[in-house]
Amino acid sequence: MAAALDVLAGTEPADGIGRVARGRRIAFLGDMKELGPDAVALHAGLAYLDATARLDVIHCVGPLMKALYDLLPEQLRGDWTESAEEMADGIRGRLDAGDVVLAKGSLSMKLGLVVDAIRKMGHPVDTAETPRS
Repeated sequence: MAAALDVLAGTEPADGIGRVARGRRIAFLGDMKELGPDAVALHAGLAYLDATARLDVIHCVGPLMKALYDLLPEQLRGDWTESAEEMADGIRGRLDAGDVVLAKGSLSMKLGLVVDAIRKMGHPVDTAETPRS
């Protein structure tokens, strides 16, 4: 996780191409499972990494990541949700053109749902019911 955050912190977002004038470095972080009895402390410890301070927004998913979320400074704190499904539901409001994104967590956290929602952002939103034949 620390290495992934270092990579994100070193990226250059694109400015001036979305609703937000400046591109951002945004992380969607899900629980890291199977860390043993120190799991909560290890999640909380991510708040103190140098890379974390160089990000713009951190969204957290899962009960273990709540420990990180609670320690993040207000300017870095995005949203916290219990599940990836909840996070994916509001993805359009959390991202903009020019942002660079990292989604990382244990496979069981299903952050692939967040990635799929991001990939679909370029597709039109279908608000009409499809007629049944």
